[in-house]
Amino acid sequence: MQFGGNCLITVNLKRYVDASKISINRLSKITGISRPTLTNIYNGKSKGIQFDTLETLCTFFNIGISELISRTIPTEKFQFIELSGEKINTDENRIVGIQYERTLNNKTDLEVAIFIVSFNKIESERLTEGLNTSKNNLLKKNLSFSLEWVNKQDIDLLKNKINQSVLHEIRVNNMLMNFGETVGLFKSLKKSLMAYIGKQIIMNFISNSNIDIDSKTRYQIIINWNLGTESALNPEKYHFEYMAFSGMVISMDDESDGIEQQYEQEHTIEDDTFRQITHPNLTKLSDKQHKGK
Repeated sequence: MQFGGNCLITVNLKRYVDASKISINRLSKITGISRPTLTNIYNGKSKGIQFDTLETLCTFFNIGISELISRTIPTEKFQFIELSGEKINTDENRIVGIQYERTLNNKTDLEVAIFIVSFNKIESERLTEGLNTSKNNLLKKNLSFSLEWVNKQDIDLLKNKINQSVLHEIRVNNMLMNFGETVGLFKSLKKSLMAYIGKQIIMNFISNSNIDIDSKTRYQIIINWNLGTESALNPEKYHFEYMAFSGMVISMDDESDGIEQQYEQEHTIEDDTFRQITHPNLTKLSDKQHKGK
């Protein structure tokens, strides 16, 4: 099901059905949902789903609605904007913008959230453990970034550090998002997409600074997004780790948000305790089947 241009609303029934190794026919008998309805949802062909159907599926698989339904926004919807007016200095904060392209009823709008990027360089250390003697000179360096959202009213306080021509264009076109809009957008993003946006910020920072990502140095990079109460209550969603070496920046966060990896493990683990923890309803079903034999 598609809504809003290239944004994709996905019902993840296939993920849970396949992981649980239950047939559509069996699921239909247990839940009371018709087989054609489940088949269409499973194959991604359903054009609409009733609330009671969603409630039944969430109850059966013991999951939340946000796990059953996800919204995928393609990376091309986002663009990184460097707003700092002066040349990058690794000892100073940077001002950046995250531009989001939103399409609604065939009308495209551009929205921008502005962040202060605080940079911290941690002491270097040598990587010797697990390496042979020829590589004992490999250096490991740590970089830490904190991205804090800037209130519209506070932007004027940063006027000496912001490229005013770019900021003027953003203001004239009324592109600045308020805090509620920014939090709403970022709450809807998959962690893999936020990791991608953070990666763009890191790559820009490195390419415009005196940091040299060579083959002899490995950088461990951490980004923490500060979105007020939202990030304080869900710190794991807004904490990202990267590795940089040989001119590359690699995200260490699972592109699938970790859930596919969890269920891949479940395919290979037949332990009843593990299955009961992950799918309590299926364990009860299995018990009933066993008793009925």
